[in-house]
Amino acid sequence: MSDEEVVTKVLEGAIALYEVLVGRYNQRLFRICRAILGNNTEARDVVQQTYAQAYEHLRQFEGRGKFSNWLTTIAVHEASLRRRSNRVRSLGELQASERAKADSVLSPEEHFSHTQTRQILESMIDALPAKYRVVQIMRDVEGMTVAETAECLGISQENVKMRLHRARARLRKRLYELFGSKVSDVFRFTCLAATAWSTACLSALVLTRTQGCQSKPLP
Repeated sequence: MSDEEVVTKVLEGAIALYEVLVGRYNQRLFRICRAILGNNTEARDVVQQTYAQAYEHLRQFEGRGKFSNWLTTIAVHEASLRRRSNRVRSLGELQASERAKADSVLSPEEHFSHTQTRQILESMIDALPAKYRVVQIMRDVEGMTVAETAECLGISQENVKMRLHRARARLRKRLYELFGSKVSDVFRFTCLAATAWSTACLSALVLTRTQGCQSKPLP
């Protein structure tokens, strides 16, 4: 059943089906909200608020665009409001349940190396300016198109491309500053149990590697 069909059913009275939409987009909304806020707890709160707002205004969704984009736009708006209301944010706590599951396949030595690598990658992504970080998450982690990302953020497609390029370039530059030619060795365990954060950072490295590490620093 498509999102639009579920929405129609919910509006007709099958309220329980709203949980279907929640299940489909929980992870996406959390990652995007976290990219904006830099804090897990705040991101969860905003995701809940987003679903409440979307349900309250569900009749305003007219079906001319994708429901996922409409929902994501609400999340971006709510997260941006929360961020402006309190700019002092924590970088966030580790997601213990996801990490325990991912690390269960590793030996003690691999676990230590993987944990260190993951923490480094997460801190690098968290250190990106919010406007670059959210585009990085939407494009490299969530796989959203340039057009979808632009629509949800209310910016031009060229702006999306520019921000993604700068995010990847900053990550690439920082990777080589930290590890130099040993980048491949440092990340040899990551492929065994890569998290979304690791995937995003490694994507930035792979997608921009052909440019080398001699690119001019970006502002």
